[in-house]
Amino acid sequence: MEYNLLIADDDDDDVLLLTKYLHGHNASVKLTHVWNGTGIIQKLMEGMRPDLIMVDSQMPIMNGQELLRQLRANPGWQHIPIVVWAGTLSEEDTMHFYQSGANSCVMKQDIFARMDVFCRYWFELIKLVPTN
Repeated sequence: MEYNLLIADDDDDDVLLLTKYLHGHNASVKLTHVWNGTGIIQKLMEGMRPDLIMVDSQMPIMNGQELLRQLRANPGWQHIPIVVWAGTLSEEDTMHFYQSGANSCVMKQDIFARMDVFCRYWFELIKLVPTN
């Protein structure tokens, strides 16, 4: 089974690390990277159906907050789980992301430190049904 992960992040180093860690813990993840929220919208409008979307909280053009609002407003995309990941997250930011429809908010360093737990949760325990 292959899972499709769509990620929006403007930091090449973080995406490279995430790719390395994901493939080290779960080789059945296909990662598609875009630079910002508009890239996510474009991919979805082109017909991509990711199993999970990861969004950096701070990006140029369309940040994570605005992207969440747009995704959750579209009935065809409301079911897609969304993880917001960030270098820093205040309690207030976290609350706003959850109110906007995030399924999870995590610190980037926490994901890298516990990639095994992240993969097990999203790809095994909650039993995401792959779109392919």
